[in-house]
Amino acid sequence: MDNQTGNRKVYVAADVPHTPRPETGWLIELVDDKHGLPEYWNGRVTAGNAFTSNHLAAVRFARKFDATTVIEHIEYLSAYAMKAVEHQWG
Repeated sequence: MDNQTGNRKVYVAADVPHTPRPETGWLIELVDDKHGLPEYWNGRVTAGNAFTSNHLAAVRFARKFDATTVIEHIEYLSAYAMKAVEHQWG
């Protein structure tokens, strides 16, 4: 109720304050990076170009299962130790 007029207020979606939820996803991360900074798989197919230090440029997976399945199937990167790591943005 509107205290001044006694009328009911009707709210539409645009009137309701929106609190954005952080985005959560799984990234494939190098386990032992020689640079001291984490590096993430960016989906490229050449081993020398397959990782980036920019987590925003990494391939994001909705489920850990998906990330670990990809780790098991990207044979061209089998020389690298990788793990699925959960991240949040926002």
